[in-house]
Amino acid sequence: MKRLFGHLTLGVSLGVLLAAAPVGEVKGAAIYRITMAITDDTTSTTTVFTVGDGGANDTNPSPNGISVSAALNTSATGVSLTGINSTTTSTASSTTLNIGGLASVVSGSSDTYTIVITTTHDSYNLPTGITGTLGQSESGTYTYTNAGNTQGFQSWYNPGSAPDVTAGETPGPMSIAIPVTGSSTLSGSANTPGSTTFPGYIVPYTLTNQITIVVTGNDSANNSSVGFQASTTIMATTAVPEPASLVLCLTGMPVPLMIVGLLRRRKARRGVA
Repeated sequence: MKRLFGHLTLGVSLGVLLAAAPVGEVKGAAIYRITMAITDDTTSTTTVFTVGDGGANDTNPSPNGISVSAALNTSATGVSLTGINSTTTSTASSTTLNIGGLASVVSGSSDTYTIVITTTHDSYNLPTGITGTLGQSESGTYTYTNAGNTQGFQSWYNPGSAPDVTAGETPGPMSIAIPVTGSSTLSGSANTPGSTTFPGYIVPYTLTNQITIVVTGNDSANNSSVGFQASTTIMATTAVPEPASLVLCLTGMPVPLMIVGLLRRRKARRGVA
């Protein structure tokens, strides 16, 4: 009887440990950063700026947000990037990665610029599930912009910790044809393709999104300006059972009772009463 009670205690302990074990736990700090590449298409010159969460040019003290400092002056490239910021939230129901800011061509320039802003965050563990839905949206406000200017956006889900990877599950590229504007401000938005659903969703995972703006200066003091907002969201549409619940589902009995049964059968094979 004492032996049986000891085995039962062991089984209960193991069952509690299995049920309490975290799923997809990640060690170490997450990588969270914004990379801004400005290319003067007229002179074929590219300059890249990177601001990481908690870095020298991040003024947001929260680990769930990046605010690029005004001290990071990009105007020497021909484009002034201001108010660049990102936030992220991760809960049991969904995870979201946002990016926003303002891109303005410097006074007097008539060059065409391509601005690519990539935001990445790895080591997400929530939500958990076996089917994922990845959604995205973008919008913008435009002043003194010219014909042929565009704003594009795309998001990617990548299993594991692979920051800045623009590959994997994606809804595909979105695009806004920036309107020709004067002193008045016009707005635009793109909502298709808005989402994609895929099997094989696992944790940990990485979200990366990228906004691409092509803007041409008008050679005046009031030059082309693009304010942008974009968002990436992932939801797990099928829940993953707890470890103990999975055992119960597969065997029809709780973990502790299953362990006791295995021990009894082992003793019977040895001829122990």
